[in-house]
Amino acid sequence: MRTIFAAVVFIVASSGQSLGREIEKRPGRQEQRSIAASHKTQVIAHLDKIKPQDADYKKAGEVLKLALKQNGLLQKYHTAVDQLLVTVSEAYSCYNDYQSNGVMAIHTPYSMENCDGQYDKAGKLLSEAKEIMRQTDFPLDSWVREQKLPVLTDGREDQLDEQSEKLHRSLVALVTVAKLAYDHQKQAIQVQDYHAQVGRLTDSISATEKCYSAVSEEIHTNGVESAEAARKLMEPCDTDHNKVQANFDAARETVRAPGFATAEVLAQFQLPDFRDGFESRQDGKTQGLTQAIEQLKRTKEELSKIEKEDIVYAQEFKEALQSELSSPELVRIISEPLNKVLKYSVVREGKDDKDAWAAINATKQHGNQFLQDLLDKSAQIAHMAIQEALSNATVRYNTAGKTG
Repeated sequence: MRTIFAAVVFIVASSGQSLGREIEKRPGRQEQRSIAASHKTQVIAHLDKIKPQDADYKKAGEVLKLALKQNGLLQKYHTAVDQLLVTVSEAYSCYNDYQSNGVMAIHTPYSMENCDGQYDKAGKLLSEAKEIMRQTDFPLDSWVREQKLPVLTDGREDQLDEQSEKLHRSLVALVTVAKLAYDHQKQAIQVQDYHAQVGRLTDSISATEKCYSAVSEEIHTNGVESAEAARKLMEPCDTDHNKVQANFDAARETVRAPGFATAEVLAQFQLPDFRDGFESRQDGKTQGLTQAIEQLKRTKEELSKIEKEDIVYAQEFKEALQSELSSPELVRIISEPLNKVLKYSVVREGKDDKDAWAAINATKQHGNQFLQDLLDKSAQIAHMAIQEALSNATVRYNTAGKTG
């Protein structure tokens, strides 16, 4: 960084002024330039009245030469002051934009070099303007004030005219905002790593929320039949959730380090402050992230509870189904229509004049097809029954959770 405040000291010491708020463009600049031109015209008109043989002719020529030189110096000074005011205004805006944008400062902390260049240019223009005023033949201060220009050689702040006061305030404002910008830059560099940690924490929270949402949809749609199925379903979410906790621990360790940025500085950069665990004392940014982390924990617990209930229910349903399938009554229900199908097939195949083995094979195929159709139909019925039972169990659980 440039030695900006050394330049400020030079400016203040050499002008007797400190640097203030941004000023508006002065109106009537063209009219001010015409005043100087009219002064030159008056001198020339006066010279025309003097005859060449007069003793004052030579002296009048010297007066004209001096007037022309003074007019040139005044115009040069006018240009330098105009450029100075524009540059001071641009430098002020540059520093102000930088120190009021925390995100930009974090990502590009050294982008303020552009402002430094404008600041240095302002100091150079101020020095040039003062050098012009110090020249031997420069017009009197009254001429300068007549042109509505600041007088830079008078350091008495209590006796500044309007234009000098405006420049004084704009220079003070420039120094003030430059100091704020440099303080802002130091703070931005200090919180850069923390900003990245908070970004990783936010991303991991978002990923975990999406994962849990997908698992919840799967559970409510298809249920969970075994502990192994539940483990596979939750494993990606558990991995994401562990990342959330790791990122949160890292960010909290950084922010709790001695000498780290204050809560006010973090708020300026829109960063959370995890130092205090009391939610009532936290700002909105910190509360939002803290609550999101706590909600993930609750979601994980709720999904795990539903999974366990689904696994128990599915196991009980399977045991009941297997017991029912092995009952004599079910065997009788299935065997009676199967025997009828086989008898019918034997009779039909025999009428087709097939040999005994061909008739037997054809009958087996009809019997197998009958059993397959029956199994397919029973599987559909069982699936529908399971889905309905799981849905009812979920509704009962959710209702109990709301009223409990």
